[in-house]
Amino acid sequence: MNRIVVIIPARNEAGRVGEVVRAAKAAQSPSAVWVVDNASADSTAEEALQAGAQVMYCPTVGKGNAVAYAMEQLVEADDVVVLLDGDLLGLTAEHIDALIAPITSGDYVQACAVLANGLFHRMLWRWHVGLTGTRAFRAGLLWEVCPIDYMGWSLEAALNSIARWSPLRPKRQIAKMYFAGVTGTDKRQKLATLSESKKAKRQVFSQVVRAYIRFVLPIRYKILLT
Repeated sequence: MNRIVVIIPARNEAGRVGEVVRAAKAAQSPSAVWVVDNASADSTAEEALQAGAQVMYCPTVGKGNAVAYAMEQLVEADDVVVLLDGDLLGLTAEHIDALIAPITSGDYVQACAVLANGLFHRMLWRWHVGLTGTRAFRAGLLWEVCPIDYMGWSLEAALNSIARWSPLRPKRQIAKMYFAGVTGTDKRQKLATLSESKKAKRQVFSQVVRAYIRFVLPIRYKILLT
């Protein structure tokens, strides 16, 4: 029987990650809940352990690096991976079970959460799945992607691209699940100054843009956009 493994990549998410872990532990579907401490400088790992998660450490900073590191050790191609951001607010076990259902039913290979971040955000999701870090998918889906395409902060762009825009594969629909009452935590609330927040957002935006362009390039040219 295929396993359902929750992976929560987290860097400096003390004060938030415990709530996410408790929701995942209360869900009916998952067989394991792991937090990947991505070189945190706070008590993220301790808080995750206290909430009931298993914890592993990935010293190479970057969400894609942390998730790939965990998947290599924890899952097989047909297993279901549930990615949860470590800073979600209002998440419940029911949200997580609903996210997993389209995958276990066999109707989809990937499902993404629509967070309650305002009307404009929800309307945008009618046309595009966005860059949500809260999604479920068959593990083998990520392994169809060239590793250079999902390292750093390019993970969500790579998962979108392999399902929707791969020039070598048929288009695969992504299930969209509205998470009523669930929001993420803005970087301004997590970083010390406004300038640090803006810098972090610019870095993520730059990596995402390069990721979408790099995805369609032949392998020998991808290194040019790292």
